[in-house]
Amino acid sequence: LFIGLIVLYALEFKYFHNTFATSVLVFYSLLVGLIVGLILAYLFRASATDLTETVQIYVFFVSMCMIFMPLFGSLTNRLLDVSPLELREVEFVEEMPFYSSRYGLLEGEKMEPSGYYSFFYHEAKLELIKTDRPLFFESKRGDNVEIFVKRGFWGFEYMPLFQPIRENTNEILQ
Repeated sequence: LFIGLIVLYALEFKYFHNTFATSVLVFYSLLVGLIVGLILAYLFRASATDLTETVQIYVFFVSMCMIFMPLFGSLTNRLLDVSPLELREVEFVEEMPFYSSRYGLLEGEKMEPSGYYSFFYHEAKLELIKTDRPLFFESKRGDNVEIFVKRGFWGFEYMPLFQPIRENTNEILQ
């Protein structure tokens, strides 16, 4: 179970990068994790025989709940939402490729970009998202561009990893 949660966490990181106000989501998740951990520790403290075991129970439940609650917050925000895709206009800033390789860059090797960082202003806040392909072809700084956004179950907006190609915009929204 513990290994499965760690793997799930690793898989969820790419969605964290495309959630707006991630720090707020994580903060509230940590707060909920603290409360849930304290409640669980309170319920299980009866099995402790001395103060040391009681402290161990509290530390275990509080730390485990606080470590894994951001995962559950992000998962439930994304998977339990029922909102439709919305087309939002944002102000384009920059899009740049990034390169990553497990073994580093070999001399003379021509690498394809591993993905793209896209910077834009969304609701007057500079946002950074990671994508597998460029989203804003031939856009210049200051141009208004459109992205698809969904409002998650907890109200935190996120950009789905799959961004439809612009020619199919009307088909996808219907």
